[in-house]
Amino acid sequence: MAFSLALAGLASDMLDLHSFFYHNLERADQAELAQEITRAGLWQSFLAQASVVFVLTAIFQRLRWRYRERTYRYALLEAGHVAQNIYLAVEAVGPGTFFDSLVNQLLGVDGTEEAALYLLAVGPRQEEQVNDS
Repeated sequence: MAFSLALAGLASDMLDLHSFFYHNLERADQAELAQEITRAGLWQSFLAQASVVFVLTAIFQRLRWRYRERTYRYALLEAGHVAQNIYLAVEAVGPGTFFDSLVNQLLGVDGTEEAALYLLAVGPRQEEQVNDS
């Protein structure tokens, strides 16, 4: 498998994971993990409230034999596909990632001919607080 899925549980009411395949899932100090995920996620505080944070990683060597010089590009595309499937699966079992109707209303779209599909949060880097070396 070229992709690895890291699962970080940040709340005591995590989704039932019995039906999902996962490689490695360990209990961690939730307060400490929430703080570290928030820090690594550019200090976006909503990450600390998430029940689960999915982290996708690519093992480039496992893709390189097939895609050669386009390995990085295809890894990014595949990560997008995996993220889309995660969102679809989560929506199907109930929790979802955002309130579709509220976002549609906020954007002034009808939800039928045009509808919100993703809600991606991005914030400014706070370089003085992050030491990414």
